[in-house]
Amino acid sequence: SSEVILEPQTEPQVTLFHPQGSSASRFSIVTFCIRASNPSCLPPNYPALFSDPTTPQYKAAQYLSQDASISLEGGGCGGYELVQRYAVAVLWFAFGGWNWYKDFGYLGDGHECDWTEVIKCDEDRRVTILDFFHVNLSGSIPPDLALLTSLRELNLDFNSITGTIPPSIGTCLHSLREIDLRSNSLTGTLPDSFRNLENLEELFLQKNDLTGTFDFVCDGLEMEQTQTGKRGNVNANAMTDGV
Repeated sequence: SSEVILEPQTEPQVTLFHPQGSSASRFSIVTFCIRASNPSCLPPNYPALFSDPTTPQYKAAQYLSQDASISLEGGGCGGYELVQRYAVAVLWFAFGGWNWYKDFGYLGDGHECDWTEVIKCDEDRRVTILDFFHVNLSGSIPPDLALLTSLRELNLDFNSITGTIPPSIGTCLHSLREIDLRSNSLTGTLPDSFRNLENLEELFLQKNDLTGTFDFVCDGLEMEQTQTGKRGNVNANAMTDGV
């Protein structure tokens, strides 16, 4: 079957507005809850992202402040549910969800585990798998991904993702067993924090613009034979099985 080619679209603005009145209060509660949820997993400059209306973080918090399904009565944070819904919403804004090959029902009604087949959850309704293979993702990987602390599989293979790999993935996603970042345009090095991923079994990085060594995460991993791809060779010796 032939691949569907979509013309780039402009990010929709009609469903978002600058917080005012009670909405501003909800926006403040949402951003407070996110900042307080797991600060060690987020970069030092993270709070400033909620002051810039152009960031995915601001837009996702704005979305949640308008979401009637989120209860913020008494200024409460609502536990893990708010943080999880926020984190998966950030992915839509960060990865240009309006240009994906399929709508998926993302940001729809109901629980985020029921939005789309790219999100899979366990019996406790916690996100355990994100499978965004060949969806036409663009932009960079947001650090907020690290808030999905039950995540076991992350597949971002065959997209147009740029930028570096956030250290927060290795710092906080200790349940990860598989990471597939193949066939993107990632740059920089593999974060040293990846040595903390003790449950990691598979790591796929080829066909990117990554540099540096990957020796420190090779023990026990099942990897592709080389890192050689259309963008060159990135430390192929470190990517052999059994290293």
